[in-house]
Amino acid sequence: QLGSEAIVENSFRANDLTEYLIFIEAYIRSNRLPKALELSQQVINWAPSMRPALCAVWLRTENAMLTGFNCK
Repeated sequence: QLGSEAIVENSFRANDLTEYLIFIEAYIRSNRLPKALELSQQVINWAPSMRPALCAVWLRTENAMLTGFNCK
């Protein structure tokens, strides 16, 4: 909940895009998959080089196949 509020209200801006991985994993683990997908896509749009790190999070939580998150 706090993560959503911070990001939505733009009060949280990551200094390093890897900081978003914590939020994405928390969304996945709390079954908020649409929010996790949305934030993952935003991070990829900002920095395509983040895809391997995002894929590691999605694969670690075993949800990449369920959501169709593209790890290629």
